[in-house]
Amino acid sequence: MNIEQIFQSLQKGKISPSRAKKLLSLYSIEKIGNIAQIDTGRRNRKGIPEVIFAERKHLLDLKKIIKKTLSKNNEVLVSRIKQKDYAKILEFSKKNKYKIKKGKNTTALLIYKKILKNRR
Repeated sequence: MNIEQIFQSLQKGKISPSRAKKLLSLYSIEKIGNIAQIDTGRRNRKGIPEVIFAERKHLLDLKKIIKKTLSKNNEVLVSRIKQKDYAKILEFSKKNKYKIKKGKNTTALLIYKKILKNRR
């Protein structure tokens, strides 16, 4: 079903709003080569940014994923960053003029482009 068909089915009552939401979410998934799939609409649907699980990713792949995600969204949460990659991701983010929020004693970074508004 394409997007127009989803809207028509919703309008005619053939599908529920929750079913339409699920079907539309499929259109927000983007592949980054053979290394990852990102959900560019996650913030709008779930209220939280896309999360990149970094633990099993190569540094170069991780940088590609971060860059691609931030080309589509304002922020990305990178979790479980390997200790050896943490400083390199910080450096990469600063080099690309991304802003960073980090906690104390954490392996996660919130990387973003514009100042984040208080969201709940």
